[in-house]
Amino acid sequence: LLRSTLPPTIRGPSYDPRQVQPGILHLGTGRFSMALLATMVDDLLALSISSDDDRRWGIVAASVRSGDTLRQLAKQDGLFLINEGD
Repeated sequence: LLRSTLPPTIRGPSYDPRQVQPGILHLGTGRFSMALLATMVDDLLALSISSDDDRRWGIVAASVRSGDTLRQLAKQDGLFLINEGD
């Protein structure tokens, strides 16, 4: 999963993630935080960046147990997949 190779059926960020500045420190890197917090922040960033509003909503994740998830996310350009059902 990389931004440069996303298939057309998968929607990537509608903004340039390099414009995002850290503003949230999240302790833990579990699936719950990615599915809930990061999804809401992604929606907010899509609105904020398109209108040149505040860009300080980037999430900095800190793992107190293991860096495995952080290393995996780094390999994926920080992207993760959310599957939404009807």
